[in-house]
Order: sequence, then C-alpha cells, then structure tokens
Amino acid sequence: FAITVDGKVLSWGLNQYGQCGIKVDIEDGAVVSKPTEIEDLTGKDIIYITGGEHHSLALSSSGEVFTFG
Repeated sequence: FAITVDGKVLSWGLNQYGQCGIKVDIEDGAVVSKPTEIEDLTGKDIIYITGGEHHSLALSSSGEVFTFG
C-alpha cells in the first residue's frame, strides 16, 4: 500500500479475497501488478493502511475504519 501526498491510496499485490480493495473482473487469485488507486477510499482522508493475509484495514483521520478482503 501507499498513500500519495495528495491523499490517494494505492494498492497492489495478490487480490484473491479482494484484500487489495480493488474490484477486478478476473479469476480469483489474480495479482494486481501495478499500483492502482482504491477508489472506494477517495476523499476519506486515510492516514494509515495495513494488510493481513486475506484482509486489509484503513483508518481515516476522523477515526473511521474501512475493511476489505
């Protein structure tokens, strides 16, 4: 994961369970091979993001927690 200086949240890697937060129309186990914006987090002022084996969590500056995977 990466958070850009302008607040975009980028993700890449194994997305078998949707843990990258990116909607793709390809088979399970697909790899997101390049940094791709997590559009569902646009405008959420994410300050921290972390990933587990099959899930990920993002924290906004207002204390909201977003999960995927």
